[in-house]
Amino acid sequence: MNIEETKVAIAVMQAFVEGKKIEWMVRGSPWQEVEEPVWSWNEVTYRVKREPREFWVNIYESRVVTYRTKDSADFNAANDRIACVHVREVLEEAKP
Repeated sequence: MNIEETKVAIAVMQAFVEGKKIEWMVRGSPWQEVEEPVWSWNEVTYRVKREPREFWVNIYESRVVTYRTKDSADFNAANDRIACVHVREVLEEAKP
């Protein structure tokens, strides 16, 4: 394991310590969530489970403005707001 691979491993393990969900993949198989990783870095690839991004967009005739929360979007809305749209990312695995 080189230095860059070690940095990735440390980041994933630190995320696990912080309570984030971890996924593993044996080369060629789909990602699966793992409750208690064994950390076999030479045989398995690990990552922090991806979470969809979520935000709100105020739409105006000539611009759009994004916010982290609906309350922020509503609080900062100008009188000419056309709509407030809730956006949630859909995560799909790439097909081989």
